[in-house]
Amino acid sequence: MNPIIAICDFTAYPALKAEKFCLEQKLESIEQEKRDLYHPSAIQYETEAGQTQNPKGTDKILINLITEEQKAAERLSVVNGRLRDTEKLVFSLTYPEQDYVREKYFNCSTWEEMEQKFYRSRGAIDYHIRKAIEGI
Repeated sequence: MNPIIAICDFTAYPALKAEKFCLEQKLESIEQEKRDLYHPSAIQYETEAGQTQNPKGTDKILINLITEEQKAAERLSVVNGRLRDTEKLVFSLTYPEQDYVREKYFNCSTWEEMEQKFYRSRGAIDYHIRKAIEGI
């Protein structure tokens, strides 16, 4: 794999995790809205004149919800795939490189935080990260 692509994947990981969370929340919200549509006040009924009424336009709302749900589910599938690929890439690294890459890119730690956590200098940590990325 190209090291530049690896850095991009590592850097994008926190944003992908956040997007996954938002998409999961959106899907839960859509499910709730769909359940609400089955409430008796939202269901179609016939009037005395024989006309069908839909007080809340549930048919249009349901179509929009299903469309939104499909788009969100497709995007979630893509995001999950990228997260899985990035995690596999990190697992292919040797120990301490895995820890350094995770801390730097996934947890967005500063150099100072990493120096304190690993009891190593910035130069040593940076060396291992560069070595890991070059080896990908």
